[in-house]
This record gives sequence, structure tokens and C-alpha cells, in this order.
Amino acid sequence: MRGAIEVGFAHEPGYFHGTGLAGATDRTLIARERGRLVAAGRWVISDRWLNGEIRRIAYLGELRLDSSVQGRADIVLRGYRHLAGEYVRDPADFCFTSIVADNERARRMLERGVRGMPRYELIAEFTTMLMRASASRSARLPPGLAIESGETVSAKDLADCLSEFGRTRNLSTHWTAERIDALAAHGLPRSDFLLLREGARLAGCMAVWDQRSFRQIVVHGYNGGLAIARPVVNLAGAVLGLPRLPKPGSILSQAMLSPMAIDPRLSNALPAFLREGMRAAARRGLEIVATGFAVDDPCWPVVVRAFRGRRYASRLYSVEWPGAPAVYRLDARPCLPELASL
Repeated sequence: MRGAIEVGFAHEPGYFHGTGLAGATDRTLIARERGRLVAAGRWVISDRWLNGEIRRIAYLGELRLDSSVQGRADIVLRGYRHLAGEYVRDPADFCFTSIVADNERARRMLERGVRGMPRYELIAEFTTMLMRASASRSARLPPGLAIESGETVSAKDLADCLSEFGRTRNLSTHWTAERIDALAAHGLPRSDFLLLREGARLAGCMAVWDQRSFRQIVVHGYNGGLAIARPVVNLAGAVLGLPRLPKPGSILSQAMLSPMAIDPRLSNALPAFLREGMRAAARRGLEIVATGFAVDDPCWPVVVRAFRGRRYASRLYSVEWPGAPAVYRLDARPCLPELASL
């Protein structure tokens, strides 16, 4: 993914180790030319919240073209035609995708409405905040609140907490006890959840999820003046509390603070809750934590006011396939697909 910071997404030890998250059905499409793999894409169908109801939602992601076929519209169009046929035969209630905001090449191709391709319609601006993990003193919680480890509750309790919050957002995953327990196989046991309690009531929960066991984010390089200024930027970042820019070729040492839920009445506790996630990540030797929200989500301004970090902007689009049933229209709820699933 090109931009000011060039990143790549690896899937070691194998591409399919990260499939089936939250009970999803994963379908991967590949293109070969003279026996050589030149393009790929993934279509993930899972149960998500849409307008307050549980719906079958498709996420279209990981579209990749080998450098040898960049600009080959024929390969892209044939791939989309194949996906369209699959979608018409087995449609979801809604389909969406995410595109990095400064990946202008991909945006131009997908936004211009080329004949034979699905229609992409912007539904939300989404920002990922990367923050330095720190084991410093925990922030003070409002009176009556406490944070504890997720192993003190059942998987059903976690699923209920996430679903209660997810219902207030569009595109959030519908969690069940079975799906929570299955996350242990992908590096997320219940002990890596944090709980926010209001007295005896579970008022929030948050995963501190290190996904490097099945997928990795690799920094390939920096463009423009950032490549030259990186050492200076890192010195300044150390003073300001910003995450450092690792050297090219490095795998980001990070945890996703996702999935996450919090009682909307307790948004003033969100900074302290996130800081506890930063402390938990630092204790495990991780350098960075990531959280993400749509810019119209009420949680986002709370995060912006409380934290310094490096922001990574992307766009969420609905994808409408020719010949498929009409898609649902989203209501006014903010979109919050889990960062850990994008």
C-alpha cells in the first residue's frame, strides 16, 4: 500500500491461518497468467449489525495486483465479473470495503464507475490512531469504575457486552460465546481482554490483540522528505510520546485495541480504559497500540482530545453489484467495523 509510509500485509506462516475469524466464511479469488499468480482478493462474509439488526454482511478486501500486471484492466474486470457471479448466486445483505485515503491510484480506479465493475459509494471516513504503548502509571478512572482482566467473566458475558454496544453501530461484528472462545486459536484468549466495571455491572470490554501469529504489518519504506527526516521525527516523537517510525523491513510490534465496547454514558472513562490497554501491551513487550473509529463516531473526538498519535486515514465504501438484489441503506448510526478485522 503506497503512501507517505509504504506498508505491506503479510500472512505468515500461511495465508489461510487468519481465516474464519468470528465465524466468518472466507472466499479467496486468484488470477494466474501462464501459471504464475498475478492477482488475488478476499471476500469475507460474517454476521454484523446493520441498522440495529443482525445481517449477513460481506467485506471485500486484500485486492492485490502483482507489479508485472499493474494497469491491466482486463485482469481486474475479469476478476470482478467472477465475483459478481458469485455474489448474485449467494448474495449478502450488504457489501463493503475499505481503501486507504492516500492510495489515490486504487481510489481512482474504484471510484470512477468503470463499466463492468460494482458501484462504490462512500459511507464513512475512518481513522486509525497509532499510539505508543506505555507502562506508565494508569490514568484515574471516574468514581465507581474499575478495570480488571477478562478471564474473570464468561465468553457469553463478553459477547453480550460487545453486542450491546455493536447494536448502536453499523457493520460491527455480532459476537457469540463460541466466537469469543474461538479467538484463542488466533492469539486472543479471554485473559487478553480488559473489562470496565461499574460496580458489579460489566460496562465495557476491550481486547489487547497481538495478531502477529497469523498476519503482520510490514513497513517497506518512506516516501519524500519522511525518508530523510525519519531519525529526527523519531527523536521528536520520543519527547512527544508518539510511536516511532521503524526502519524499513520491520514488522510492526503492535496490538489492536479491538474489538471494543463501552457504555455510551461512560465516554469520559474511554481515555483511561485505552491507557490501560496501552499499559497491558507494553507489559507484553509491544511498542504500539492501534484503535480506530469513523470520524463521526462520538468516541472519536474523545480519543483525539486525549491522545497524541499517528493517524492513518481510510474510507469505507458500500459495494453494489450489478444484478444483485438491492442493498440495505444505512441509517444514521456511525459505522464501526472492528479494526482487527479490516
